[in-house]
Amino acid sequence: MAAQSFHRFTPLLLLMCFVLCTSFLFPGDVSFENDEPTLLQRAGDANHTPCEILGISLSFTPARMGLTGTRGVSYGPLPIWFYQLILGATHDPIVMVRIHALLFSGVTAIALFWLTRSMRLSPWFAALSIFSPWLWQFDRMLWDNTFCIPLAAVAVAGYADFLATRRRWSVILAAISLAAMTLVHLMSVALVGGMVLHFMVFERRSLVRCRWSFIVIGILWACVFIPYLKAMSEVHQPPTAAAIEAASSGWWHPLVGGQHLTAFGWLAGSVSHLPAIVRICESLSLMANLAVWFGMGLILYRICKRVALTPMDHCALMCVFVVACQGVLDGFERIDLMPHYFNATWIAYVLLAWYGVDAVRQRSRRWAMGIYVFAAAYLAPVLIVLIAGIYFIHVNGGTRAVDYGTVLREQMQAAQRISEFSPDCPVDMTYPQWSLFPWAPRDLIALFPPQTSPRPLRRLVVRYRDAYRDDARIAVDDYPMWSNGPQ
Repeated sequence: MAAQSFHRFTPLLLLMCFVLCTSFLFPGDVSFENDEPTLLQRAGDANHTPCEILGISLSFTPARMGLTGTRGVSYGPLPIWFYQLILGATHDPIVMVRIHALLFSGVTAIALFWLTRSMRLSPWFAALSIFSPWLWQFDRMLWDNTFCIPLAAVAVAGYADFLATRRRWSVILAAISLAAMTLVHLMSVALVGGMVLHFMVFERRSLVRCRWSFIVIGILWACVFIPYLKAMSEVHQPPTAAAIEAASSGWWHPLVGGQHLTAFGWLAGSVSHLPAIVRICESLSLMANLAVWFGMGLILYRICKRVALTPMDHCALMCVFVVACQGVLDGFERIDLMPHYFNATWIAYVLLAWYGVDAVRQRSRRWAMGIYVFAAAYLAPVLIVLIAGIYFIHVNGGTRAVDYGTVLREQMQAAQRISEFSPDCPVDMTYPQWSLFPWAPRDLIALFPPQTSPRPLRRLVVRYRDAYRDDARIAVDDYPMWSNGPQ
């Protein structure tokens, strides 16, 4: 009895520990570069712009669309609405990170555990899957694309529960989550397409049973999506040079879509002198893709054998549809192989890995022991990379690579230092991240309380502190106006 209690509650404790660590362990150590300050700035502007809707005067304006991507297409307004709500409660970016991380990691953990319960899988699958360094990073980022992670988890968990129990509210929750994803990022098309395709092929009768709920969801969705489409048609921006020159062939990307189950590439390109063991562990974590590939092959084999499909089989088949839609989307759009492009479909790869591993585990006790060894061999490298990454990012104040950059905490301190001087101060910007994204310090300073007292006029130099090779911290030096700065 004690062993059963341990088996049942220990994964829950691990999930809770991860949620708390994500939310409250070094919340200032998040990436804050290009889109993040822009999202907060647009949310703040919308909160200070009055409007009138259906004859009702409001002191704010709900955003009609989000940021514009590299291909000239604007994303949905849902993330900006979220940040509008947060700005109504606090202007402290560190507090925003805590709220963001607590909600996103908490919802994701609950959805993963719900998914194991619906599919009658071991809760340890949920505990092992959530320790991904990519989830740790994205759950904390004040970005738009990251909204797809918890929404995708809830959508798949709700649909899986519906397949197992036929409860109507589960598929309605899944439909709401999918509708919300279309108001976040266009990469959600792969998950929406795969799930809708499975529903239309295998669950057409349920469409009649839930028709009124779907009609209400569709009407509410159209009330938001149509203004979003109209706003997109009014803004014409060409793709960036990087998108035009992209020569990527995305057709094969789904084969490595288990990125969020690995730690590969998380630190290797950002920290120059990582210990060899960390680099080895990044490569070892790629074994998670073996489980994903086995899961794909197993469900296709069962389809070819024409065996009776269980709810778990249907979930795996639905995930294969999602993977196929991901390949079509990436192929036609020639999308680069970037980790954040899997934020909308990551849960499909997680479920495929669970499906394959559980099939082997149930075969016999001897096979189950091999699975435990495989799980330990997978989890150890992932945890080593995650812990090493948290340490290096905290000690170095971030990374010098543009894919992560100097952390929010350091940028806030530097922006606070600049705000102590007159806005007319000449600034010698030798810090490359703010040279590349000059709106970041401006938008950060706008979050601080306005200064009313006179401020000195000095010549400012913003640079890396350069205490050692990977030091990403910022130094703000001030000199007399007649000085040329450091000699």
